[in-house]
Amino acid sequence: MIDDSLEFEDEVTAAMELLSLAKEGRVIVLPCALGQKLYVIGTCEIISGREFGCPYAHECPDDICCEDLEDTYRIFPDKVADCWYGETSELKPEVFLEWLDIVVTEDDIGKTVFKTLEEAEAALPGYIERMKAEPKEAKQPTDWADLPF
Repeated sequence: MIDDSLEFEDEVTAAMELLSLAKEGRVIVLPCALGQKLYVIGTCEIISGREFGCPYAHECPDDICCEDLEDTYRIFPDKVADCWYGETSELKPEVFLEWLDIVVTEDDIGKTVFKTLEEAEAALPGYIERMKAEPKEAKQPTDWADLPF
């Protein structure tokens, strides 16, 4: 990150150094920033089935039990807690989401994870249709490790 207090010449020098590092393949661009809010499409059944329970229980809009909402697809907000490069996914940037306690890659962004609420809301109807078309065992993982992100 270029410091706002740098003089123009220093900024040019820093930009040239960054360009040189990029040419050497030593620059990694992460798909999102630490602390950035992301939006995940999922079901209440999957979210509430976590080892530590539902992280959204205190702000749930439903008055009924999550088990009764098995096929209810929702948008769950989350926050980027950490980013790294290629620990589990073939040397791709990875992002750890704080509340859901999951790792997503840049491949998941735009499919099940979105950078804005508007993008997630626009994708939700199509996602629901795709999930309805899949066999039940294919669309409802039994463990977080089986999730598509």
